Amino acid sequence: MQNKYFVSIVQPKEFTAANKARDDVDTILEKNGFKKIMFDPIMPRVKKLLVGSRMWKEALKNIIAGEIVFQFPFPSRLLLKQFFSSISNKPDLKTIALAHDIDSLRFFINDPSRQKEEIEELNSFDVIIAHNAAMKSYLISAGVTKPIVELELFDYLSSCKILDRSQTVHEICYAGNLQKAPFFSEYTGKVPIQIFGPNPLPKYPPSVHYNGSYPPSELASKLNGIFGLVWDGNSIQGGGGLYGSYTRYNNPHKASLFLSLGIPIIVWNNSALSRIVETESLGVSIKSLDDIDSTISNLSEDDYFKMKLNAEKMSKKVRHGYFTLKAIRESEDLLR
Repeated sequence: MQNKYFVSIVQPKEFTAANKARDDVDTILEKNGFKKIMFDPIMPRVKKLLVGSRMWKEALKNIIAGEIVFQFPFPSRLLLKQFFSSISNKPDLKTIALAHDIDSLRFFINDPSRQKEEIEELNSFDVIIAHNAAMKSYLISAGVTKPIVELELFDYLSSCKILDRSQTVHEICYAGNLQKAPFFSEYTGKVPIQIFGPNPLPKYPPSVHYNGSYPPSELASKLNGIFGLVWDGNSIQGGGGLYGSYTRYNNPHKASLFLSLGIPIIVWNNSALSRIVETESLGVSIKSLDDIDSTISNLSEDDYFKMKLNAEKMSKKVRHGYFTLKAIRESEDLLR
């Protein structure tokens, strides 16, 4: 398709990876010939009702055919409905939803009405890009009828230097909102874990060391370790709580952060991510954080060297938008 566009939303500046993930997609698309449609969805509901449709018509007035990429979820359900209403007379304008999260899996697993709303939104698009096979399977079972492409991994644009083995310290690193990581209070292992992020607990066990919170532009240069930990939930046992359960379906963005630096990762053995970690030998899958010490001590130097090399190879892909562009190309093939 000749005419390619993407909707870029105005986002608040904050120390989170959420903005980084969306900003990277914007950058990748723009560098590859997609034209930006800037849209600010933050406004009172009354204003959305009064001027939302008019704003979309103005933004799309010169666009008749082609493709438009949305990053999903869109911040306003009402504005998204108004968008689809505004293109109802443009049958040659196709839409692609790149899903960052599926909230019916993340927050509303026991809320059928919210699940139905989200599935209806997704079915408004012509093609959907899901994280992986597990998320794709869920969406189909939940009622998505449109074609679904698998992303595999999020990209993570970075210019930080990749550490070689001689520069890597015998520690584990973790980055994220620590309010969602209460499991560190249970950690009794001897291998040190260096943690970064907002909302730390007042106190951590001896092997857990808090290192402050940094914006994504600075965070990557602070990380160093033999592994990056990709773990969510309320327990050292994987899969605990809403966030832990969500890892059965999602690809956490922090995995791509570590891989962009050539750092192998540790994941829960029942997470969706464990499939690519094991297939591509990008790290190790464990049942519990209690297994960290024994898992690392049982790794041979050759085993670790293979993981490190594979992580470095993967770094070249996620740093340059490989997975985003691959998923977009596959989506375009389905639109033809």
